[in-house]
Amino acid sequence: MDEKLLKQEIRVMNRLYFGFIAISIIFGGLFYYMHQLSGPIFDSEEGTIIQSIAMLIMLVAIPFSLKLYKKKTEATAIPSEVSNEAKLVYLKQWFIIRIYILIMTSVTLFLSYYLAGSNSLLICAGITLMFLVFFCKPNEQELKDKLEESEKLEKDSKA
Repeated sequence: MDEKLLKQEIRVMNRLYFGFIAISIIFGGLFYYMHQLSGPIFDSEEGTIIQSIAMLIMLVAIPFSLKLYKKKTEATAIPSEVSNEAKLVYLKQWFIIRIYILIMTSVTLFLSYYLAGSNSLLICAGITLMFLVFFCKPNEQELKDKLEESEKLEKDSKA
């Protein structure tokens, strides 16, 4: 594996990672500010329904994104008979999908906070962002290990 290419892809992934977090925080601040100016849009009954749906989305999206990434980046799921560069692009695509699912979940929670006005939605958005920060940071050693495991599995299947 070309170390220079791997480091370049890690830099790109880090930029995407921090950019997506920044976008989510900007949306959160915007919706929080808008809520402070106008108050909740819906009354308590409709707000409760929106709050329940938003929390359900969060409870499904967090484990789904983490499990999907794990399943799609196992050595057996990585495409074989392709170059390491193609495998690295494959891993980067699933990394982006995982982050995108979590960011869209947090933006949905912030929007729901603006509509319903429940502070518990801010806590849920914070939990989603904590999962993003603690479990989704790109790791160079993890990518190396996945690529090496994929190569080893490919060599074993040829033998």
